[in-house]
Parts: sequence; structure tokens; C-alpha cells
Amino acid sequence: MPYDILEQALKLTNVGYLNATAEIYGKDLCKHDKEYAVKQRLDPVKYLSKLVSDPKALLKYMRENKIVLSGSRAAAYFSPSLCEPDSDWDFYIVDDDAVPYPVSNRAKFISFLGSLGAIIVEENMDSSYEQSLNNILTVSTMEITRKRTHKIQIISHTELTNMQAVLSFDISAVQCVITGYCAISAYHLLTKDNNSLWWKSKRMLELKRDLEFEMMGHDNQEECNAYSQLNTLNNRLIKYINRGINILPNSDKSITRSLRDSQSLVIIFEDTKNSTEHILDYCARMKWKQTYQLCTRFLTDTFVNKLSESDVAMFSVLTLEEYKKYPF
Repeated sequence: MPYDILEQALKLTNVGYLNATAEIYGKDLCKHDKEYAVKQRLDPVKYLSKLVSDPKALLKYMRENKIVLSGSRAAAYFSPSLCEPDSDWDFYIVDDDAVPYPVSNRAKFISFLGSLGAIIVEENMDSSYEQSLNNILTVSTMEITRKRTHKIQIISHTELTNMQAVLSFDISAVQCVITGYCAISAYHLLTKDNNSLWWKSKRMLELKRDLEFEMMGHDNQEECNAYSQLNTLNNRLIKYINRGINILPNSDKSITRSLRDSQSLVIIFEDTKNSTEHILDYCARMKWKQTYQLCTRFLTDTFVNKLSESDVAMFSVLTLEEYKKYPF
């Protein structure tokens, strides 16, 4: 059937090219059917139905509790090749240090997901997140079976907003979120063509210093740990290269960005159209400084040695206090 063919084609198409794909694969369909197929491709309920049996309830909970889905699963909403069938579902949530765990946002979300069939597997401090975000995050791991078993990670933090955490990732391709209100790609102009930037993070500077200290006679275990962590960052880069991402060449240009500029994309969901003005106002205020200090295709000793303090990629200018006024 022509509509089924179009539907399958759209599932594999990056968001920036949905209309073009609809014209090609839906040439025998009426305008209404083509528009409906594109609308279905962008429907967050349909997308989250891969994970839970009641995606509307999940979106409602995310909306009411300022929870966002990010990482490769959010990126795949925009560019389907960016996740694998076994990729984790990473949910980010802001918590309050002063609130006891049993009534914390994280504990409540774990309980909510439990009501949808997920089971808790592990809770721990995840050093890789701590290193990449320079902030201690608590990671709770859950599993849910729906056609296949999915791994869910609930990542709670107390010192960053959700978007600050996402903008601290070391590769721009996954600097995307699905919220209860909308889906956002901070680097849409790049991601729609499977291009990406890779930031020289503050953590990499610290690792470089660790290696330099080792040359001065520190314990060999420290050197092993530093090399292991650099290898983890390198492997993460290679993972996305293997999924079709192209790493762009270096440039020294520095600009101020926002989630409402021409390089970003905000898709507001049908059920929350009445909040459009508030959402777009928040996106306009979510700004950061971007410096195009990138690595070569693979992490090399030469690259590591060139790292400097000026290579820290970006910072958010929306404070945690200001964040409390906004929807996600």
C-alpha cells in the first residue's frame, strides 16, 4: 500500500527531510494523507510507545515534573540512525539535596515507571556522568519489557538544569531532548545531515593533567585510570561515527547560541500548543557560549597535548533559580 510505504520511509528519515520524503514516497497520495503521515512520524506518543504501554501517561508525568529524555534515544527522534535497538533510554531529572530520597523526584519517577511495568536493577554514582558534567549525578537503572527488554537510566542532579546537563555532553549530535511539551534539537542544522561537533570538555583537560602528573612520578594506577577515561570518551565518539555521524573540521569561531536561533529546532506537541509562548520564551532564554574547538576524527596523543583552558566548549547562562519558572 502506498501509505504503508511512505510510513516506513518516514521512520528512517531525518526530521529535516520529512516533507521531501513525503513528496517522493507519497506521490500517489493526497495532500491530507501525506501531512497525516508526517504528523504521525513526529508524534511523541507513537515514539514512546516503543518503551511503555501508556506513553500519554509518561508524557504527562514528564510535563508535570520537568523530566526530559535525552541522549541517543532523543536524538533518534530527529535522526533515526543515532540509536541502536538496545540503546538506553536516559531520563534527566532535577532533584533537591534537602529532600529525603523516599519523597525525591527520582524516587517518585522510579515508582511511576514501576506502575508501567519497569523494575529497578541498580542505583549508583556513575563516574562517567560525573566526569563529563563535572557534577555528581545519581543514576538509577531500570528495565522494562515491551516486545524487547529496554534499559532505562534515571539521571538525577542537584546543581544543573536539565538543559545545562544536556549541553554538557561531549558530542552535539545527542544534544537533543524530548520533554512533556516539545522536542528540541540544539544542533538541528548539523544533525539533520548527520554532522556533529565534538567538544574538548573540561574533563579531558583534567585527564591530560593527570597524565602529566604521572610523568612526575605519581602512582601508575592513576595513569591507567586517566588513559581508561580518555579511551571511554574516544569510544563514545567512534560509536556515533559508526552510526553515520560525520565529525566536522576544526574552526576557531566563537558564537552565542540559544534554543530559539536558526541552528536549533523546537517541535511543540499538539497537546501543549496552548503553552507555545511560554515554551518559546524559555527556549529563547536558554543561551550558551559555543567555541568550535574540535578534535580530529580519532583521539590522538597529539590532540590531547594540544588541549588548553580555552578549549572548554560552552556554558549556560540560565541559572537554576530561573529554571524553576520554566516548563522543563
